Amino acid sequence: RYKKEENAFVPEYEFSLFAGLNYLFARTSYEGYDINDCNWGATFGYQPNKYIGYRLMFDYSTYGFNNICKYTETVNKKTYSYEGLWNYKYHMLTLGLNFKLDVTNTLFGYKPDRRWHSSVFLGPIASKIVKMEQKIAPNELLLPGSRVKLNKKYNDDIFLGFYAAHNTRYAITKNFSLFSELGIRVYKNEILAGEDL
Repeated sequence: RYKKEENAFVPEYEFSLFAGLNYLFARTSYEGYDINDCNWGATFGYQPNKYIGYRLMFDYSTYGFNNICKYTETVNKKTYSYEGLWNYKYHMLTLGLNFKLDVTNTLFGYKPDRRWHSSVFLGPIASKIVKMEQKIAPNELLLPGSRVKLNKKYNDDIFLGFYAAHNTRYAITKNFSLFSELGIRVYKNEILAGEDL
């Protein structure tokens, strides 16, 4: 006969909903935009053993940004070209596949009744801008009755990047937990609109 292992690990399925705040790190930025960026989304994960797992992540995010851009100003059927400060707000969809390392189980061993868990997530992401709000900064002087238009459209390609995060989770019950996650995204492509002068 085989002796049944006590407290044996059972593969885990996980579904989560989240909402949070964003902060944009850019190569060039200017003051003048109120930061109220947020994100929300869902994840579905599977952990087949005590140490590693996988997660599919869906995310909707907004990012505020200021940059110097070239634009045209039309008044009385005459068009003029200028450079000035513009305010942007990006709306972005992101899909990611994350590798999970269960740090708590790796360092301290598996305990089925443990309340606190710490995990690290790493993996590729793909993002796409689905909407962009844009307006010229209030401190830019415009001629009365004029219309302004940016020369450069935002990039609507799919942006590939990398996501890394640390997740701390507290189990309230066996099937319900609260968590906090601090993550960073790095993109290969240049996403932000405008001209670096």
